Amino acid sequence: MDFQKIVDEVVTKLDEAGIRYALIGGFAMALRGIQRATIDLDFILMLEDLDRADEILQQAGYQRGFRNENVSHYTADENWLGRIDILHAFRGPTLSMLDRAERIPLTPNINIPVVQIEDLIGLKIQAACTDSLRHASD
Repeated sequence: MDFQKIVDEVVTKLDEAGIRYALIGGFAMALRGIQRATIDLDFILMLEDLDRADEILQQAGYQRGFRNENVSHYTADENWLGRIDILHAFRGPTLSMLDRAERIPLTPNINIPVVQIEDLIGLKIQAACTDSLRHASD
């Protein structure tokens, strides 16, 4: 996965479209100073913006492989694009995460919204409780 190219391809277009989103997961942890190996990008995104985000992701070369009420998963044929997972924000806690997210400089020209460290911890606890196989990694 080429994070810089994806930022150029996807994140910039999400911003241009006015979509409310924030980075979560391993890359968000890295931007908050906690290194964790990861091979995908994870976002939280307003449910009402999901259809527009889906168009942007498809234009960038992704295909949606799964979608339910809470999450969407995207993959691509091009290895450098990797995988993108999206948590749908529509309940109080996820909406609050988006409200608390702050933009962190990624490059001299790009600031990316990242959820607070407390929210990252909460998401990891939830993931570990939901899937016992994730206890060791999360």
